[in-house]
Amino acid sequence: MSRSRLFWAFSVILMLSVACSLPGIGASRHPQGAPATPTLPPPPTATPRADLPPALVETEPPLGSEISPQQGITFYFNQPMQRASVEAALQVGEGVSGRFEWQDDATVTFYPQTPFTPDSDLLLTLDSSAQAANGKGMARPVPVRFRVAGPLRLTQQLPAPDSGEVNPASAVVAAFNRPVVPLGGDPAEQPAAFSLDPPAQGRGEWLNTSTYIFYPEPPLYGGTTYRVNLNPALQSAAGTPLEAVAAWTFTTASPAVTGVTPDPGTPLALDAAITVTFNQPMNPSSVETALRLEGDGAPALQTAWDETFTTLTLQPQSLLRR
Repeated sequence: MSRSRLFWAFSVILMLSVACSLPGIGASRHPQGAPATPTLPPPPTATPRADLPPALVETEPPLGSEISPQQGITFYFNQPMQRASVEAALQVGEGVSGRFEWQDDATVTFYPQTPFTPDSDLLLTLDSSAQAANGKGMARPVPVRFRVAGPLRLTQQLPAPDSGEVNPASAVVAAFNRPVVPLGGDPAEQPAAFSLDPPAQGRGEWLNTSTYIFYPEPPLYGGTTYRVNLNPALQSAAGTPLEAVAAWTFTTASPAVTGVTPDPGTPLALDAAITVTFNQPMNPSSVETALRLEGDGAPALQTAWDETFTTLTLQPQSLLRR
């Protein structure tokens, strides 16, 4: 081959090499300036652990907590279960039956057909015959314990039962052994714990979740026996009913004068005002009707009450006789 032909062949090869290295020639075709999209490997696929036995991982309510007699108990497993085997494996107390509701293959709730015995310890056992979908059985029986709430009981009464000489303005209080209303609940939706007989006007409220107080407004009648009747529909926040309990009674103090000023044993000024103090709020009209100043030429009296209606001031309209 002549030198000219050799030089010409070499030049063609060089030109082809340069052309292949230019953008857009010899590379994948993408829009101008856009980088090529990398090809990512597929995400790893989760492989079920078919060798693991089933296990109870949680209950609702939590183990050992107090439950209401009719409350359902939810079981959470670590993997899908054979439903029929779980239902057959759950052992409840003697004479207790119920129904099962499955949320999915790993979550089931047991509802008692009849309420659990109040104020008792409840033991449920999930034995090893419960099987997972993979055919594995429970490694060992699992005991599940709860405390069933007892009835709602009255623990304190004020005034005390059968007490006498009670101040008619005193509040009436009932306290219970467990919560009745939710903390911070709407007062308008909360039930009254009791009523009075004879009826009394006033304002009742829950001081906390288990204590109810009634403020008589105006005060109760003096010298009257009141009966406190508990609300039979009352129940605890756990759903347990009120234990049967007799109503209690108390008697308010009879109206009485507790002091007179000036002292009746000292000389009285001819224009002096007389102050009479009572042991409880009084009905002004009934007192003024029953009040009189005896003696020849006794002047008329002007009366004035304090805001609590327990203190009466008598002012003669003219000088008293010597």
